[in-house]
Amino acid sequence: MSSRQFPHPRISSPPAGKSFVPATALLGGTLSALDVSIVNVTMPAFKTEFGISMAVLGRKKP
Repeated sequence: MSSRQFPHPRISSPPAGKSFVPATALLGGTLSALDVSIVNVTMPAFKTEFGISMAVLGRKKP
């Protein structure tokens, strides 16, 4: 067994099993979907609160 140095003292070994990568990908996908849902819900609220059109909200600055 090699003596690897880990960045934090509490991390003494790499994650066990092959489920670490799929679990991380699943968590990332879930958080991405949650983020999209939050943005889709808040865009109409921005429109009414600030009195601007959706075209202005979606426009990028040059």
